[in-house]
Amino acid sequence: MHHPVLGKLTPDENCYLATFCHNWAELSVSVDPVDSDIEHTLKAGEKALLNLGEIEKRARKAASAELLNTYNDYWREFQVSDGNGGWEVVSNPLISSTEFEAQLKLDEVDIIGLGEITLAFDSDLFADHVIEVTSADGAVFRDVTVSLYG
Repeated sequence: MHHPVLGKLTPDENCYLATFCHNWAELSVSVDPVDSDIEHTLKAGEKALLNLGEIEKRARKAASAELLNTYNDYWREFQVSDGNGGWEVVSNPLISSTEFEAQLKLDEVDIIGLGEITLAFDSDLFADHVIEVTSADGAVFRDVTVSLYG
């Protein structure tokens, strides 16, 4: 199946997968109709991707509001092997919300049903963990959940 904005859609179990170019980077996109028909979900996905710049800004701000203090208080200091059987402490400086947001790399966008959008960000802030920002009310971003996975 081909979509004018999403491009080639490949069926994968209960969803469709695509690749979308945003800010000169390729993003993985999944479209899951859940209890809706695929045409309506594709329309919601198209609207989200055409407004992705604004949605991404809102997601970055939500991630920073939720996780900045966690990073500064618990994750900026860690231990690495010194190569001789011992450990070396690494202590990164405190960062601002602007610096936090700038370090997030958008990797994936999930469109679920008619309104839910999840953006997955990678960064070096939380080791190999992924930050997911989900908006249950689409681009409105009033009903937002921020999660850290890894």
